[in-house]
Amino acid sequence: MVGNPPLNPITFISDAAGAAIYRFRGITRNISQPGDRGVASLGFHEQHYFFLSVYKWTSQFLNKFLSHSSVFEGVGLLLPFLSIPKQLQHKNILLLVDNEPLVHGWVRRYTKRSFFTSILLQSLHLMEATLPCRIFILHQKRCSTIPATLVDKLSRSSTTDQTTRTAIRHLPNHQPSGPLLTWLQNPTTNDHLPFTIADYVHSILLS
Repeated sequence: MVGNPPLNPITFISDAAGAAIYRFRGITRNISQPGDRGVASLGFHEQHYFFLSVYKWTSQFLNKFLSHSSVFEGVGLLLPFLSIPKQLQHKNILLLVDNEPLVHGWVRRYTKRSFFTSILLQSLHLMEATLPCRIFILHQKRCSTIPATLVDKLSRSSTTDQTTRTAIRHLPNHQPSGPLLTWLQNPTTNDHLPFTIADYVHSILLS
């Protein structure tokens, strides 16, 4: 949906860490430590955390997109819909993300500079129709709130300290599944990905 969300929506905030980059003489290398960088999504409602998803990127995924932040952040927006779709049916859902191109792309339904970001946004639009629900996306500055700081730290194993682990210790970690997980493991150009994701979520709703 376009515009401001209604009062008291179900809220998810996500953050993603792209590759650690080393540039020398025109050559760009991914120097990320294995298993360190990933994406985190945290759900909360009425100041109560109820959802967590932390997924670490494969080396293949990092090498393909390096520091293309909109792709990494776009995955974070989708995580709740594949993990707990039944809980999101007929709800007003607010997604907070530290990436302004995604906010603008949500309104336009695509981004001019990235086919892969557009595919993820199209998948998200299909979630509105599949569940159905109303989705709103707003920009949230990095580490500007307690939840924003938590997901920032959770997006890298090297910054996930004991205080962060304590704050989310009661939450199970929902991992990506179905066609999204398949794509994350082998990120090929796939025009049909939004529809296969929607079909997968629909099958969960019928189970």
